[in-house]
Amino acid sequence: MTEAVSNTDSKEFTALQARFARLGRELARFHRSHDGRVSYVVSRWGEPRYMANLGDVKMHLHALERASHG
Repeated sequence: MTEAVSNTDSKEFTALQARFARLGRELARFHRSHDGRVSYVVSRWGEPRYMANLGDVKMHLHALERASHG
């Protein structure tokens, strides 16, 4: 059984993708077919950083945004 992504989740994910893009990074979401889990990858220059949940993605984004402003 796979996990469905709601419209709210999709809108939030699209907004996060845009914020990462402004920092020169790409955010992708993967749905694992064998167990339905969702995982995330943030990459820059072909170097991926894997994250297990959206909370980790948001924390990484906040850290990047703080670093870019200071």
